Amino acid sequence: MKLMMLGMMLKSKLSTFMMVFGTLLQLKFLALSILNLIIGIVRLYIDLTKKKEPHKVIYYEQAHHQHVYDQQHEDKGWLGGWFSKKDDVIHRDINGDPHIMAYSGQKPST
Repeated sequence: MKLMMLGMMLKSKLSTFMMVFGTLLQLKFLALSILNLIIGIVRLYIDLTKKKEPHKVIYYEQAHHQHVYDQQHEDKGWLGGWFSKKDDVIHRDINGDPHIMAYSGQKPST
């Protein structure tokens, strides 16, 4: 019986200690959150009252590489020339009639 009473007393003391410890942790969290709020409000006030000059905007032109302007540069087209018109099997007259150019693939083969 005495052991049971001793266990109940230890349990009540431990639970009281844990409740006090939990309350202290909650108060600590509350104090830190209030401090963070105050610091945030002060920084906002300083940012709003400080005169800010707009930042100077600098635009850079994209540099062109010299090899683009070489006359010996061969343009292979899209995907390295896989779909290049140079390799086209059907050779068409570019300076010809547009109607003939448009419908030259439609001609029946005889």
